[in-house]
Amino acid sequence: MVKLGLIVAAVPFVSLIYGMIRGAYNYQVKNVKLKLKNLPEAFNGFRLVQISDIHSGSFMSTQPLETAVGIINDLKPDVIFLLRFSERQA
Repeated sequence: MVKLGLIVAAVPFVSLIYGMIRGAYNYQVKNVKLKLKNLPEAFNGFRLVQISDIHSGSFMSTQPLETAVGIINDLKPDVIFLLRFSERQA
């Protein structure tokens, strides 16, 4: 029974460590084309970038954040939205 308890307790711990090491900087770009009725012609080709879940303070290295900024700059956005979620909004 003790072994089962250790195994069950290890699953969230291992998942957390995996997320910190492998998933923290797994940046993804998802392109979505919006077709909106009555959108003024001036907005044709307008590029919007929405950023969320940047864990810039999680570790001491600035390289992952520099990589993220490079990815964002390569998209050549017209406007950038940075979403920040606090613990209370979850």
